[in-house]
Amino acid sequence: MSQTCTICNIDKQLSEFYIRSESGNYRKDCKECVGKRKIELRKKNTIVNKEKLKTIDKTQVKTCSNCNKQKQLSEFSISPANKTGFYSWCLICSRKKYKNQKKIYVTLVFQKSSHLIQKYS
Repeated sequence: MSQTCTICNIDKQLSEFYIRSESGNYRKDCKECVGKRKIELRKKNTIVNKEKLKTIDKTQVKTCSNCNKQKQLSEFSISPANKTGFYSWCLICSRKKYKNQKKIYVTLVFQKSSHLIQKYS
């Protein structure tokens, strides 16, 4: 089966369209067009936010989406690609997440390679 993309007007296989999780229906625009649109929006937001960041007062308050605490903007990393210009997690939560991910990764690598260490030791 095939479907025509509403953006590029090319007839494509259904596998080239994302499925909506809510309804289970295929989107009207193909994966390629969706990807291009995301890149364009990210570039546009980056340019706009770089200019906006120059004028933002960093004493303004923002709520961390992880710990739900209100903190000053100076406690968030800058992200020109985000609409707000800052990441949604504060620096403290981001560092905790990174450390936990690193521990998990190191543990997995050690587990995968431990049999090789035993075999060739």
